[in-house]
Amino acid sequence: ARETARLTAECLDHGHRLARQLTRPLPAKDAGTDLQGQLQALVYPGFVARLEPARLGHLPRYLKAMEHRLEKMTRHPQRDAQMMRSMAPLLSQWQARCKREIQASGLSAGMETFRWRLEELRVSLFAQELKTPEPVSIKRLEKLWAEL
Repeated sequence: ARETARLTAECLDHGHRLARQLTRPLPAKDAGTDLQGQLQALVYPGFVARLEPARLGHLPRYLKAMEHRLEKMTRHPQRDAQMMRSMAPLLSQWQARCKREIQASGLSAGMETFRWRLEELRVSLFAQELKTPEPVSIKRLEKLWAEL
């Protein structure tokens, strides 16, 4: 319970800081929209109850990666845009299929796993210094997507 409370407080702290930062003008409007969507998907009412404890443990790293991305984006907006374009096809395919699955019967386990791999890809692309627990790349996710 203490660890869950600590992780929750850390996530809410990062989430609050990110929400404030995302109200300011950013070098790239598309990146701001992407980051806002990512934040809303990670920290939302009831997120602690919905996430498995193991997954909750990774959430602060995802939020820190978003903060790192914001810092780097101001210095290298073109690099950020290039990385965002590289993952955009996977993200849009996942979002479209996710919408269909939720309307039909609910999100499958494979799609849920893929969602978290996308978060790891974001860490790998935008905040490599935070490391991922396992290797992740666009090619690996494209292969996994083909299997889904």
